[in-house]
Amino acid sequence: MSGIPAIFEGFLFGAGLFCAMGPKDSFVIRQALVGRYIPVVIFICVASDILLISLGVVGLGRLVSESKMLLVVTVWGGAGYLLWYGAKTLARPSIIRRCRLGRKVRKYR
Repeated sequence: MSGIPAIFEGFLFGAGLFCAMGPKDSFVIRQALVGRYIPVVIFICVASDILLISLGVVGLGRLVSESKMLLVVTVWGGAGYLLWYGAKTLARPSIIRRCRLGRKVRKYR
């Protein structure tokens, strides 16, 4: 045993993940800057967090790690998605650059 209670260790781990900026967070911020689909984006992000955390709690990670084929599919699927999303992001002009140039940014209504 490491000497740190499991609940405290879990809390610290969760706080670290909460503080880290990820692709989902940058997407939500970008959508908020342009004022598009804000409630829908927030709902999808919250729902996906609830689903993924619930699957982790029930042991989907253990199932994936015990099945070699499922592990390979998961790793390559995730890597492919991140490469696609990164390329898509690099191909798009920066929203912040558009704001600095004075281009019109839609407001959320």
